[in-house]
Amino acid sequence: MKQFQTNAAAWTFFQAQPPGYRKLTVHRILAAKGAATRAKRLALLIDASAQARRLATATQMEAPGGAS
Repeated sequence: MKQFQTNAAAWTFFQAQPPGYRKLTVHRILAAKGAATRAKRLALLIDASAQARRLATATQMEAPGGAS
């Protein structure tokens, strides 16, 4: 999560979200079996948070048109 904290805008937005949202999104990232998938999901969350945009659901952590 250090990558997340280095992006100040994304980290500030993420920390302002309700605890349930934070817990679900972090769990979704850590539940991925492969390191590449975890990195991809974290990057998507950082990008959305940097744009001050919440993911609609924890399962939305996949790139449009692709599997997570």
